[in-house]
Amino acid sequence: MDTCIRQNKCIYNMEKILTSVDYFSQFLSLEQILSYGYEFFHDTLGLKASAIYYLDDDTYKLVSKIGYDYDIKLKEHKKNDKINNIATLYGRILYENFQKYFDEDFVDYFDPELIIPLIVKDKLYGFIISDGFSYDNNPYSSILSMEYLEGMKTLLNMALSNTLLYRDYKKLARNIDKELFQQFSINQTTKILLAETDIEKLYSLCIDVVRELTSSSVTALILYDSIRNKFIVKGYSDIINFQNYYNEYELLSNSIDIQKTVFDLDKDMDELKSIFKNSDALKNLTAKYVVLIGKSPVMGFITVGEPVSGSVYDDSTLNQIENVGKTVYLALKNANYIAEIKQKEKETALQLKNIKKLNSMIRNINSCLELEELMEITLKTLAVGYKVKQAAIVLKDYNGFLLKSIGYKSSELSIKPHIFSESYDEVFYSQNTGSMEDFINISIEDAIESNCMILLPIKSDYIGMEDDSVLGYLVITKLDGIMEESHIVIFETLASSITPVIKQFLELRRFKIKD
Repeated sequence: MDTCIRQNKCIYNMEKILTSVDYFSQFLSLEQILSYGYEFFHDTLGLKASAIYYLDDDTYKLVSKIGYDYDIKLKEHKKNDKINNIATLYGRILYENFQKYFDEDFVDYFDPELIIPLIVKDKLYGFIISDGFSYDNNPYSSILSMEYLEGMKTLLNMALSNTLLYRDYKKLARNIDKELFQQFSINQTTKILLAETDIEKLYSLCIDVVRELTSSSVTALILYDSIRNKFIVKGYSDIINFQNYYNEYELLSNSIDIQKTVFDLDKDMDELKSIFKNSDALKNLTAKYVVLIGKSPVMGFITVGEPVSGSVYDDSTLNQIENVGKTVYLALKNANYIAEIKQKEKETALQLKNIKKLNSMIRNINSCLELEELMEITLKTLAVGYKVKQAAIVLKDYNGFLLKSIGYKSSELSIKPHIFSESYDEVFYSQNTGSMEDFINISIEDAIESNCMILLPIKSDYIGMEDDSVLGYLVITKLDGIMEESHIVIFETLASSITPVIKQFLELRRFKIKD
């Protein structure tokens, strides 16, 4: 009879083991393990009453209970170094010395017979606390061996490990998918930004790109302005309040030693104060993060506000923002270089056009048959070709002075005597009309309308010993627009080109007078 009972006990225990292995070998979610799996574990071991606690942040919280006919008051147990030692230093089911790992109040409240740890990779994720086993007169019931209990605990922990590993895998897969999408977005963003060469369009595009990638509620682009020597808002987008914003910012130094480029406006304010003179004004941008564009020198910075989706900026998003800042830096540098090239092309084309125009004018001028005709055509050429509004040519003849002018309302125009007597042979130009008093006499009415002072000596490269080198002067006191250095080069070239012809006419006039 005893042999038969023992055999039946073995068969019964074997069936329970096989059932447990089959059950916990299935793929179970965390919720299933903490509910159905826990109930199966409780029933299989034949526990009288038990409660399961699972780690939530830094606290083990009560998830479920079985067998207790009262409401458990201690619903939490704080995670600490003492309870962590179960996983790292012990790892088995506890039958005694509970105070070694758990708070004394917790142990006194439950007065447990055993505590089963839920361990995955040396970390305690939870535990099942129980007041012992429930046995009746059933011949198949017996005190379970230590090996059986440890085996059941191992099955439960393996099921939990598989679940957590799968959860980590899914999280990793999502992160990889997100990273791939972000890399694709950055790649497309880089292509779009670098393809735009119009500075004004690039400002707007930068705002759109940053806003789309980050879901920022308020986005701003602030760039350095060399004229103001300050950083000014070039682009601003507030998709919540639809407001515009303008401000100017200054740096303590235009070269930043700090390695990072992304700053949390709340946490990194001390660092921002070491960069910006008016760092508190950044709060007016409703910014969450500040992203520097370049560091040596700083070209500007981007600010992003709270995401409209209500989510938080994780590390990958912050990394993406930083990459966007680097892309914006390259795009701005590229656009500036292209703008400079286009400007140089325009200037070169204009110079070539002016040279061709000048050559044509010089040919027309040099075809003149009389000195007065030459002077008149030269002035008309300046008026038509280069929009000169006030100009005069004054020549020193052997019989006095010759003067031709255009654009003056009064005939009160003459060169100061000392200019000829001293043979002033330097080119002079100034945007300040006050300096004309040193060179010419002009009526008040004409002086009011003047906007520059240009004095170009007409001098010969080869003059006899008895002659003065300066033949006369080309005077310009008003231009249609701002005076540029290119104008001076053209006017000086024109004066040099007509000098030999003027010298010949003056020599011819002298011979005629002698005859």
